[in-house]
Amino acid sequence: MESFKTITVRVRSQDGREKVFRIKMDTQMSKLIARYCEDRQWEPHTAEFLLNGLRFPRDKTPAQLNLKDNVLIEAMMHQNGGGSKAFSMHALYL
Repeated sequence: MESFKTITVRVRSQDGREKVFRIKMDTQMSKLIARYCEDRQWEPHTAEFLLNGLRFPRDKTPAQLNLKDNVLIEAMMHQNGGGSKAFSMHALYL
């Protein structure tokens, strides 16, 4: 039965740490993301997860995303700002 098939999903953070998960093809990716964030002590809403450089819907399953075994997902903390405006504000206080 296809719903019982599992695949390996590798999640790699910006610091190069990688965690490997086994996930059923009919399980929402939000469960994997929640577990990863719990392990890393991240808040799920502050993290970005990318597949081939693009964000993907967390409510989709590996089957819906057409994921293959041993797929790599990139994980990173979301950051706001950091552009030239932040630099110029810092320069005003020197």
